[in-house]
Amino acid sequence: MNFEFDETEQMLADAVTRYMQDHAGLEQARADAALAKGFSEDGWATCAEMGWLAAPFSEEAGGFGMGAVGSMIVEEAMGAGLSSLPYLTGAVMAGALLEQAGENGTDYLDAMISGSAIYAVALHEAGQGYDFFSPKTVARASGEGWVLSGEKSNVISGASADGYLVTAKVDGEEELGLFFVVAGSEGVAVREINLMDNRRAAHVSFQEATAVRLDSGCNGAAMFEVALDNVLVAAASENLGAMQAAFDLTLDYAKTRKQFGQPLGKFQVLQHRLVDMSIKVEEARSLVMAAAMALKEGQDDARAMVAAAWVQSIWSGRKVGEESIQIHGGIGMTDELAVGDYVKRINVNELLFGIPMHHVERYNQITG
Repeated sequence: MNFEFDETEQMLADAVTRYMQDHAGLEQARADAALAKGFSEDGWATCAEMGWLAAPFSEEAGGFGMGAVGSMIVEEAMGAGLSSLPYLTGAVMAGALLEQAGENGTDYLDAMISGSAIYAVALHEAGQGYDFFSPKTVARASGEGWVLSGEKSNVISGASADGYLVTAKVDGEEELGLFFVVAGSEGVAVREINLMDNRRAAHVSFQEATAVRLDSGCNGAAMFEVALDNVLVAAASENLGAMQAAFDLTLDYAKTRKQFGQPLGKFQVLQHRLVDMSIKVEEARSLVMAAAMALKEGQDDARAMVAAAWVQSIWSGRKVGEESIQIHGGIGMTDELAVGDYVKRINVNELLFGIPMHHVERYNQITG
């Protein structure tokens, strides 16, 4: 497997990294969190103009054909920049579902790629943990269409979305169903919440809300599995960007902060800890890159690689985050530094997409 980016991938990495360096970071993240939608609409428009929303999708679907590698590249830079843009679910996961829906999702996907619409994926439900395949939300046929009833929690950017992609149990069927509901339509109620890392989410309830079925003629569960793999790789890459940034801050601090007349970095015990942190970052990086490339190339072991990459991104992120805070000392616990914000981003991603034990069990099931 070639772990080097090709020319197009490197151009994407350079462009999104420069943008995040110039338009992201701790202060900008906190300013964006105070905006009406919780993120910069100009930033989302830039994502569309630069082609970042199109990067993961096939050329036939209007994308650039970069697959999971494209979203991996974008999300690593967004993690380092503490970006609140809803790329994870609003582009990667929503786009993966819409692309697989074929003609049922074409118009929605075109609107998403152009930046004219933002979609939220509604999959979490209270009391269900990470069992996304057995939702309590129910869809039933009504005339020539469908209506949904149920409640979804922790829907990223749920209050600012133009529409919802909703998982539901189809009345009278065993398979998972995937549906589209227009935001603000009759029977849809939204209660916005703030997540620990300052991103916005919402609890969304559906009461006989009119819906369009996206998985007609397709296997809804299989579609969701593919989308889940793609968002896990992207989220793992965001974790990677966050832990790399936290490590870089800690390394710089150890080089400049003096104790007993010399920099902290001169003490051998701290050198060992910094090396351990660096190793954890590279362990995560190697698995994330391998999983993204395996997924893009359609390798047989791609799904297992994705689960392993996600688990390692959490384990490494915990280690790097804890060490970063401890080496910084008391100031590492304050809002004055970005270290705590990087730790919060990794922690929230873990709660949103699954704790390690859940995905270890999933890995065991995949590998038999």
